[in-house]
Amino acid sequence: MADQRYIVKISGAIQENYSHEQVSKALAQFLKIDEDKAAQFINSKRILNKGVNETKATKYKHKLESIGLVIDLIPEGVTGSISHTETEQEANGQSNRDNPLHTSLNLKALVVAAATALIGALLWMFIAITFNLELGIVAWAIGGAIGFAVSLTGTRGQKAAIACAAFALFSIVLGKYLIIDNVKKEMELALTDPALTEQMRYAYEEEKELSLFFAEQSTNEESQYQFMVDYGYTEASDINGISQIEKEDFINYSAPRLKALANNKLSFEQWQQDLNGIFEEVSNLELLSQSFAWADILFLLLGIGTAYRLVNTKREES
Repeated sequence: MADQRYIVKISGAIQENYSHEQVSKALAQFLKIDEDKAAQFINSKRILNKGVNETKATKYKHKLESIGLVIDLIPEGVTGSISHTETEQEANGQSNRDNPLHTSLNLKALVVAAATALIGALLWMFIAITFNLELGIVAWAIGGAIGFAVSLTGTRGQKAAIACAAFALFSIVLGKYLIIDNVKKEMELALTDPALTEQMRYAYEEEKELSLFFAEQSTNEESQYQFMVDYGYTEASDINGISQIEKEDFINYSAPRLKALANNKLSFEQWQQDLNGIFEEVSNLELLSQSFAWADILFLLLGIGTAYRLVNTKREES
């Protein structure tokens, strides 16, 4: 047999030794609404929650009665337990609109989630650009901020939690996209900026020297991968750690350029154009897909999970 579910309802009375003003103030603080609206709720015999089990309903009752309210727990399905007027309000959606503990998704929650997500993405980009440091924990913080902001609106429930998780995913991915876009633009500018010509020429001469080592050492596939590790063409510390994407990029772009340099077939101007062509050819989305390491994925999941739980769990605890 299924567990009995209860309706949590304000009775309209207050306990002895409590003034109406005291209860209104405490309820306003508890529900994060203004005192006038709290006073209206006390007098309205409002339904605060439905479909909760006995343990949660009792917990809800104890919390609210501790601030001076009198709370009724009404078993669902009991005939005559709710007045005709209240039933009408439920049918018209009035209780849902007036109840500050929104158990369904609403426009206010969506706007707050979207605004927080956008701010989070821009803040992450700012931190990465300003401090030249991309911290994965910021992704976790973004998810927490979205969930917390939406919970402050009083919106709770699974639909709201799923929406928060989706906005967290959007914000984190957008933040990384903006960081990649900024880095790509800076690199493209560096390749064409006359003020940086000397630095680029130095980089050209340096890679030209490396091309001679490449021609001597890279006699087979394994030696090419070892060259990548030895001279910084991969972030891996050994050939077993080189990703398939890095291997393909080296074979398609870097290796042909190194061979041309070794044979003196690539001038400085051509080398610049070659590098610039690579940046133009590779899309931001492709770079984005390549940028997620295991640590990034971990913090991404933590951010999404935190956004979800902050809204969904709060509903269960209320």
